[in-house]
Amino acid sequence: MEQPDEKRVEEAKRGNKKPVWNSLEITKLLISVITPLVLIIIGYKVTQITEQGKNNEQWNQRIIEKRVEVYDRVGSKLNEIYCYFNYVGNWKETKPTDIITDKRILDKEMYTYRPLFSKKLFNAYNFFMDSAFKTGTGWGNDAKLRTTITFRKQYPRGYLWNDTWNSQFTEEKKNGINVHSAYEDLMSNVANDLGLTMKLTTPPPKVPPGG
Repeated sequence: MEQPDEKRVEEAKRGNKKPVWNSLEITKLLISVITPLVLIIIGYKVTQITEQGKNNEQWNQRIIEKRVEVYDRVGSKLNEIYCYFNYVGNWKETKPTDIITDKRILDKEMYTYRPLFSKKLFNAYNFFMDSAFKTGTGWGNDAKLRTTITFRKQYPRGYLWNDTWNSQFTEEKKNGINVHSAYEDLMSNVANDLGLTMKLTTPPPKVPPGG
């Protein structure tokens, strides 16, 4: 029988050899598989973050819009209190009972919608109210106005003074400047909560002597 020559035997041996997998080839294969997966994950995360940012922006806008609604209801009453204590605007037409009623309405609105506002704004609101009113005067008693009866009893406009209102004043003099400072701080915080960057620094108005 004819034997295959050495060359043919060697070629047959080489043809039957299986490829050898070294670490470099394994690494290349893993990279080729993992890279598309990483790109897919990164793309998903970017999309997720973008959508989350849009949702947060929409939610923040809704909060600001709701804050504006609340301020539309409370802004004029806050200003009425400020005017009464600083003898400006319509203070002559405003009864002391109107100011106390304003406080009740404002407290209800602000405490109802407290979660909408920043802690800094709410602290500024309470400080403004504490500057203008003395509370805790007895069970069932109204808050007292931290100002004097001077000029208010003398110059009522559009109504007759009722002497039962006299006890609603603490007779604190020159407290208007404290109310002014607290009001400006409150308004600056309102502006910030509404997305407006501003700080009020207007000088306090002049008040009558002894007022």
